[in-house]
Order: sequence, then C-alpha cells, then structure tokens
Amino acid sequence: MTQTGPGRKPSAHGSFSVLYDLVLQAQKNVAKVFVLFWLFTVDDAATFVAPNTIFGLCSALSAPVLVAPQDDITSIFLRLPHVVFFNWSNLLIFDLANQRLPESAREDALNKPWRPVPSGLMTSAQVRRAMLFCIPAVLAVNYVSGVGAETSLLLVLTWLYNDLMGGDENWIVRNAIIASAFWMYNTGSTKVACSSLHGQTALITEKGALWTTIISGVIFTTMHVQDLKDQEGDCARGRRLAPLVLGDLTARWTIAVPEDLGALGFMDSSTLYATSRTPPHTHLISCDRDISAGGESSQ
Repeated sequence: MTQTGPGRKPSAHGSFSVLYDLVLQAQKNVAKVFVLFWLFTVDDAATFVAPNTIFGLCSALSAPVLVAPQDDITSIFLRLPHVVFFNWSNLLIFDLANQRLPESAREDALNKPWRPVPSGLMTSAQVRRAMLFCIPAVLAVNYVSGVGAETSLLLVLTWLYNDLMGGDENWIVRNAIIASAFWMYNTGSTKVACSSLHGQTALITEKGALWTTIISGVIFTTMHVQDLKDQEGDCARGRRLAPLVLGDLTARWTIAVPEDLGALGFMDSSTLYATSRTPPHTHLISCDRDISAGGESSQ
C-alpha cells in the first residue's frame, strides 16, 4: 500500500531526479563562469597567452642553451596545457582587476561594449568578489607548478598598473610595467614548459635571461602601438598615453624607429638565435602588423 500525505517518504526515483537537477544546474553555473572568464580575457589572449606560450615552448626546446635541464620533445609538449594555464590564469587576474574599475567600464562602453561589465553580465562588485577567490587559487596552483614567484610579481604589477593607475598617468611607466610583465610571463612559461610537478625546477641560463630581457626591451619601446585605436576611450578617461601626449603621427614614429633599430640588433646577434632556436621576429611581426593597421587595442 502506497503512503500518501505529508508523512510520505520520497521515492528513490524522486531523490535521483532531484540530484540530477542539482548536478545539471551546477554544470550550467560552471559553464557560465568559464564563459564569463573567457569574455574578460578574449581581447588579450592573442597578445599575451599565445606569444608567451610559444616563447616558453621554444625556450624549453632550446635547452640547455636558454634553460636547464634538457628534456625530450614529447614531455615538453605534454606540458602545453600547464603553460597555457599559467599565462591565461595570470591574464585573467589582470583583466578582472582592470575591467572592474568604474573608469574602465566607462571606457569599455565606448571601445569594447561586449565585455562583461559594460554589457551588464556582471557588476564591478561581482568582479571584485570573484577576485577574492581567483587570486589565491591562481597563486596556489602556479606555486605547485614551480612559478609562484613569477605569479606573485605579476600580481604586484597588476596592482601597480590598475589600482595605482600606473597604466594611466604616464605612457613610459605603462610600457615599463607591461615590459616587466612580459619578462615574468616569458620566464614563467619557460620554467613550466621545462619542469615537472615532481621533478627538478627549471633554471633560466644567463643567455636565457638575456634573451628574455631583449624581448622585454622590444615590448617597452613598442607597446604603445596598442593605444593607437583606443584614443577616443583613453581621452574620455583622461589617460596620458603616447598618441594623446605626443600626437598620433609622432607616436607611430616612436614605434617604427625602435623597431627598425631592434631588427638590426637582432641580426647582429644571430649566433644567439641560431643556437637557441627561438624565433627572434615573433613580436616584431606583430608590431609591424599593428602599426600598418592602426594598432590593435588591449587595455
């Protein structure tokens, strides 16, 4: 005889149905979070994640010239997801910190209205709460991967750039912060590509440090190429960036001249590039394309 009324016990089928609905809802919520996180980083993935991941893999393949110890090709490429995660997770923290600011939301409403805050998908307060979880999580995971120091310094640079307005008041300071960040991204990518979770931590050689510094030098002298398309939003926000301070034409010349001088320097240092097997022209090709197109905006 089947029980009825308030005292009826739930059937096994009913319990399974409730559990299934809970799991399905959890999956939808997780998927929504990852979609939102991707929307925060999609504009910068090609600028940060892709080139820094390639740099790390190529540097690891060059071992023992740029990094030690040397490892086989299969092991290096199996670490590709870890390298991508290091770059993307740190980029996520930067973009959350950057896009949560009210002035950033106003600028994005003009330049990038599809981003989560100006489009209304998230509020600045919700982004701040997400950072309370994401920062310790990203730091912990990358510490286990052997790049806790690089991640910690990237968090400091993120603070300098966003909360202390290092990316707004002086374009030279802005370029210096971004160039330093690229140094950390490239060094960390190399270490992750050449290290195992239970093995020896990779060490950057003297040539590896020099090569990474040269790349950061290129970034320092050309990074304001990204500001060429953002002038309307930057002006509305009151940022003192190169195209607004120097003028559009002068800003383009300050990118083109160092780029050409840097290309001559790369050719003079052909011995290092031949032995390292790391393509020296990766970032220069990107800058050439951006100057001719009028600049590809990031932040």
